[in-house]
Amino acid sequence: MKILWICAVVTAFAGPGFAQDCAALPDFGDLEGLPVYQGACLIGASDSEFERHDVIIGKMNGRQLGDLRALEGQFSRRLYLASGGVQPVDIVENYRNGLAGMGFVEVFS
Repeated sequence: MKILWICAVVTAFAGPGFAQDCAALPDFGDLEGLPVYQGACLIGASDSEFERHDVIIGKMNGRQLGDLRALEGQFSRRLYLASGGVQPVDIVENYRNGLAGMGFVEVFS
């Protein structure tokens, strides 16, 4: 069974025209079928054969973590940089809609 875990953190945006300077990462590309936000630049990537991560799947209570689910298996990470002027909610909705169209079901947001 394949599980897709998306963690979207928007921390920085590049200035206008950055996409033209976006160099390809050797041995890495977009993940098959996953919609990339238009104009975003792949700036970091890693793949692993096996890892374990505990993922929060429930609301926090103050500083207490919510329910956790252990995920084990192959993990692929892709880090994209979006151009300036893009709203974080637009990026999150891009991935949410694309994944729903691929048949994925959101467990927690």
